[in-house]
Amino acid sequence: MDESEIQNGVLVKYSGKSKDIVIPDGVTEIGERAFYSCKKLRTVTIPDSVTCIGHLAFAYCSSLTAVRIPERVKRIEAAAFRHCKALSLVTIPDIVTCIEEETFLGCESLTSIRIPDGVTSIGRCAFEKCHKLTSFTIPDGVTSIEENTFRGCSELTSVTIPDSVTSIGKRAFDSCYSLTTITIPDGVTSIGEDAFGFCMKLTSITIPDGVTSIEANTFLCCTGLTSVTIPDSVTSIGQGAFENCTELSSVTIRRLHIEQDAVKALITKARYTMYSPYSTYVDIGFFLEYQYCFDYYPAVWAAFRSCPEDERNTGYLRKHFRDAFGYLIEKNDKETIQLVLQCGQFDDLFRDLIDGWIDDAIRHEMLEMQLMLTNYKAEKLGYTDVAELFRL
Repeated sequence: MDESEIQNGVLVKYSGKSKDIVIPDGVTEIGERAFYSCKKLRTVTIPDSVTCIGHLAFAYCSSLTAVRIPERVKRIEAAAFRHCKALSLVTIPDIVTCIEEETFLGCESLTSIRIPDGVTSIGRCAFEKCHKLTSFTIPDGVTSIEENTFRGCSELTSVTIPDSVTSIGKRAFDSCYSLTTITIPDGVTSIGEDAFGFCMKLTSITIPDGVTSIEANTFLCCTGLTSVTIPDSVTSIGQGAFENCTELSSVTIRRLHIEQDAVKALITKARYTMYSPYSTYVDIGFFLEYQYCFDYYPAVWAAFRSCPEDERNTGYLRKHFRDAFGYLIEKNDKETIQLVLQCGQFDDLFRDLIDGWIDDAIRHEMLEMQLMLTNYKAEKLGYTDVAELFRL
């Protein structure tokens, strides 16, 4: 390697154009940018004496196909193999404890990689745009999946996340188009923006207890997503969190199971929040407020039917009672109206409003509705003019 510059055991720079290189014994470190953009380099043999591979050491070696990293290598620095587009096979030594940021960013041909059990940290963008990567097991001990870690891994179908993980960063799995299933451990308390955006084959997701917010665009354009379970711990849902989840038909939130039209409230959230004072986060208490702008009243009543005693939901209904109950009259929803009349939680509100609703029932020739309301008025509000029951 006459074209190499070696100083005190550090291979500082290779300036040759060979396709196959053997690094001489005695070299202990491959320095920063040592082989940077050696586009003709296909194979490299690294001696057992090497203990460190430096920052950007093999970055943009677009023809490099395989690397065997010796067992004595303790550290592989950031972006060491960035955009090695032909790299399909790499072995990481067991003594490595950290995969630094951008280490394999843009390694489009990398089909599989084994991460040693001793690894406790995987940096941001570490495997971003590894298009051929199909599966990945994150070792026990890793506590955080950093932002962009697997972004654009378009053929990734499965990821095993250990119980040690407590946070999933921004765009961590964004544009993993082939990801069909993922289990988020119970210990996860934070999921960043766009974390699962454009995971188009993801069909269901359960968000663990402990997560307090679903950030903006978390599940944006997950067009295969059909069901979501959101725990009681969630207090805010970010803008566009479920936007364009066109197949989403079932949501369980606050232990309430909401289906069909109710789900549209989640999908249309981004449009609503542009006009809302809650433009970044909408508190779960306002979860159903969007439908008042977009006529999705079924959602608020679906929640009430599931759990009439939920004070958060009934409190919200009381605030919007005139419009919300008026919707039930308009839709002639006798079943829900009967439940509302029987529960006793809105008696004080009916006193000033019920006459108008009785008139609406008469005007629209809804005799059964008229009888329900007038009987309620007689029994609960002290109204006694029985002849008025049959007013035409």
